[in-house]
Amino acid sequence: MALHSRSLSVRNVSTQSNRIFRYLQRSASSRVKSKSDEKEPVHTRNVALPTGVVPAAAVAAAICTLWMAPSSRPAVLSLLSTNAASNLFNDFLTTHPDLSFLKPLELLVFMAGGGWIFSAGFFYPESYERSHMKQILRNVVLKQDVANELQEMYQRGLNPNPCRIRHMGLSCGQYARSDFLLRVVMMALRLYTPVHLTTWILAQRHQKVRSKPAVTQFKGFLSKLARSSAYSIGYVYLGWAMCCLLGKVGDRSLFSRKLQFFLSGAMPSLAIFAESPGRRRSIGLILVSYALVSAGNVATRKVPLLQPGVSSVRGLLEAGCVAAAVSVIIPGFLKDNHLFRRMLLGDVEARAYQEALNQSKAEPAGDEVPTAKPTN
Repeated sequence: MALHSRSLSVRNVSTQSNRIFRYLQRSASSRVKSKSDEKEPVHTRNVALPTGVVPAAAVAAAICTLWMAPSSRPAVLSLLSTNAASNLFNDFLTTHPDLSFLKPLELLVFMAGGGWIFSAGFFYPESYERSHMKQILRNVVLKQDVANELQEMYQRGLNPNPCRIRHMGLSCGQYARSDFLLRVVMMALRLYTPVHLTTWILAQRHQKVRSKPAVTQFKGFLSKLARSSAYSIGYVYLGWAMCCLLGKVGDRSLFSRKLQFFLSGAMPSLAIFAESPGRRRSIGLILVSYALVSAGNVATRKVPLLQPGVSSVRGLLEAGCVAAAVSVIIPGFLKDNHLFRRMLLGDVEARAYQEALNQSKAEPAGDEVPTAKPTN
């Protein structure tokens, strides 16, 4: 019943957000049309966005963020801000090709996110929602009772070696050669088989996909599943193996133990290169957003005004950050996703914008920038 109410609440916020956006964007379009193009439209790459899209989206996002439950805002904010930061960074590198040597910074942020999640799961478990904590433990193949025991001991200031509790009675080498690897493989398959199967089923809507031979489609499905599973297996298995190798380092102090867990989560993140290139960015955004939520909760846990639901200060800050993030990512969403265009702009204006996009692709570089005409 609670889950049903929560889904209705989220749907309500989404519907109201769309209505606010449409009202603001239509109002801006009407004003611009009546003033006979006194102002230039906002541009994204080669095509002008319909007038008022960016400010309308930002205002609608801010208002709907304030309507959301305080506990739901951090996850939305972290995902949007991570996406926006990635877009800004890539646009910066595109406009400054001489600074291309900074590209590995994205990988370093991804590795830092993996390290934080691994470490914070033991030292700051309260920084995650309970459902997120359970999902993390399930994905890294760690039993709940073992995690609880380690978390309680670390919170009391003790510094137990995790190996003595995680695989009691077995040496690290014996545990690595046990059925642990098989359990990691099975977890990876259970995690990614539904993901890629659902993607394949949805792709059958397109004639181009359906026209391919069944054998070719099946090979593609197996290839994607194998690559995703290899990433998950590499991250989890190597992460725990490194945790065992760095056990003596962690025995020195509680800070060294945190460093042990951080490195055990950061270094195996390089297994992301086993994943398909098209999925690496989305995985990175989700993982870093998890880390941001946790790090934000840890950073603000001693500031009463910034606790969720305590005062309006945090809500206003979150609404402002969401508005800024949406203003950055909305042009890319409108350009790349026709369904998203239809939802926000309506059929008529979405069709006009699609025609402007097609025209920009057909015309040679240097021609006049096509503009999607505002409609009433």
